Amino acid sequence: MKKYRGMAIITVLLLSGVILTFVLGGLSVASQHLFQVSAQHNRHRALCAAEVGVSKAQFQLEQNLAFAGPITGSLEDGASFQVAVSHQASRAIVQSTGMASGQSQRLRVTLSLDAETYRGLSTEGPVSVHNNGYINGIRSLLDTRSSRGNMFTQSNLTVDNSHKLSVTGLASVAGSITGVVYGQTNTCGSPSAANFTKASLLATSFPNTTVPGSGIVAANTKISGDLDLNQVLHIPAGMVVHVTGDCILNRGVTGEGTLVVDGNALLRGGENLRNDTPKGVLLYTDGDVLLAHPSAYVDDSSSDGWVTNFSSVGDLFAAMPEEIPYLLSQRLPPGAPSNVSFFQWYDSQNSAPTPAFLEWKNGDGTDVNPGLRPDVIAWLDQAGAMHAAIQAVAP
Repeated sequence: MKKYRGMAIITVLLLSGVILTFVLGGLSVASQHLFQVSAQHNRHRALCAAEVGVSKAQFQLEQNLAFAGPITGSLEDGASFQVAVSHQASRAIVQSTGMASGQSQRLRVTLSLDAETYRGLSTEGPVSVHNNGYINGIRSLLDTRSSRGNMFTQSNLTVDNSHKLSVTGLASVAGSITGVVYGQTNTCGSPSAANFTKASLLATSFPNTTVPGSGIVAANTKISGDLDLNQVLHIPAGMVVHVTGDCILNRGVTGEGTLVVDGNALLRGGENLRNDTPKGVLLYTDGDVLLAHPSAYVDDSSSDGWVTNFSSVGDLFAAMPEEIPYLLSQRLPPGAPSNVSFFQWYDSQNSAPTPAFLEWKNGDGTDVNPGLRPDVIAWLDQAGAMHAAIQAVAP
């Protein structure tokens, strides 16, 4: 019996050892798998952090092409990133390293930069802004991603009271800035050396003396005296148009060529865009340049020179809040007309409001019906007072 009891104990011990071996092996495999999953998760966190670092660097380079870093930061999950930026000619090399719980991932990205010398507006004379202005840039009509829109003046920049000028790039002036300018500004600045002069722009032959009826220039053209054109002037790349007097382009100018004006230039905006003008026209004038709204007109008989009179209705609708079209099509109060007569109805309701009109305009004090925004009410009040002028120009 003792012999059998000893064999039973040995058997139990052996089985226990085998089971323990399997258990320990399983725990080892499970722990290794857990460590692998954890490491993979942390590598993914580190990669996400590195990508955020690249995005941060790209944003800084869009604001300042000379930005050289470094950048450090962290994410909400505890991952962090370090970014180094170096420059090679017109490119920026971004190296971003993401780190998370002992794991790291590195990204290396090469970015092409826009030309630092690009300007949307460059002039030796003063710049005066008489309404809200916006200077932006796009890479081309085929690639409409935003690019910086810069400006420079050798003189002063003046923005009228109650208006503002927004510049997506840099507004640099050699003189002073008066008024509100949103964006980066620099006073006492200077432009980079110009790569052209008026003489160099005109150093060519001019076989044509008139602009074709289509407005599309097919060869270098010299206009003796003034030019007053009622169609779009298109100057292809490599072509030069020289106007010895004043130049009035009632529907604007397109192309990649050069326009040289000895006198003053009036350029209106146009509604037509061409997808073969990625760079735009180079404009050089000895006189003043006036950029006018399509609905504006100019009285050149004034002793003060160019005088622009804006359409009050056009100016009103240019400042229209984005919510207005929705209100006039979807959320009209009872009895309101859905056509241009709405503004006359609104003006009469302002003088003798009905309860339904007041509830629509001012709301009922609840979150469900808060009423119209103050800027919308202010615009509608102005439009209602101008209902006769609006109806006069309505189709």
